[in-house]
Amino acid sequence: MADSMTGYGRGQSVSDGRTVTAEIKTVNSRYLDFTAKLPRRCAFAEDRLKTLVSERVSRGKVELYVGLDTVGAGNTSVSLDRGLLAGYIDAMREAAEEFGLKWEPSVSELTRFDGVFALKRENEDEDALWLDIRAAAEEALSRLLDMRSREGVALCDDIRQRLGAVSACVERLEARSPYAEEQYRQRLERRIAELTEGAQHDPARALTEVAIFAEKTSIAEELTRLKCHIGHFLDALCGKGHVGRKLDFLLQEINREVNTVGSKANDVDMAEIVVDVKAELEKIREQVQNLE
Repeated sequence: MADSMTGYGRGQSVSDGRTVTAEIKTVNSRYLDFTAKLPRRCAFAEDRLKTLVSERVSRGKVELYVGLDTVGAGNTSVSLDRGLLAGYIDAMREAAEEFGLKWEPSVSELTRFDGVFALKRENEDEDALWLDIRAAAEEALSRLLDMRSREGVALCDDIRQRLGAVSACVERLEARSPYAEEQYRQRLERRIAELTEGAQHDPARALTEVAIFAEKTSIAEELTRLKCHIGHFLDALCGKGHVGRKLDFLLQEINREVNTVGSKANDVDMAEIVVDVKAELEKIREQVQNLE
């Protein structure tokens, strides 16, 4: 069963005071279009994530967001620049003595001096971080695919119903075709009688004209091909794998045959049936655009 190209999934991984959150969403696209938004510390993982996604998603515009929260100090430490701090203290005392000011240093005041305290991050263990990112991304991807699968089932059910309506219209066209030929013969005979005003005329000539008309307006071949394309379409729809492009191609072929039938149909009822078929095919086309 074909999957939808629209979906959303979210996953999370928690380990060693680190929480990685992944959110992924997809919408329709003719090809696979992947973009990722990652924290700077996770930038190294972008290509790996693209490979991870492309192994399970073949079409659609994919947007992946990764968030990273670190609880506690983790691999971040605070360092004190003792030499710089001593320099600040000496300078402040000199200023106080020179200008006759009273100054007693306090810890809170010393922390305001630039560069006294510095945050130092130890080298990131990319392998460990990647394991957390991958776990969150795989969970998000799994939920995304589940949603795409459920929506795909609903889309395929709708398409099958509409294709059933198209098949019914094809049967109506097939049944109506002989009547259109007979109506043309009757109109031709009435016209000939009007023009000759009751005089004798060659009936063989009228039959010849009817035969020419029947040959030019015959839709038997088009209807046969239509039934064949519809059968292939249903087989592909019920098959496994990524069939969106194949369905799109088959739908173009079905439309081509219907257009030919419409151009040959010299009958009001048949023309109305063709309009009904085109309306259903347009709705099917919109749904096929959503399938992977």
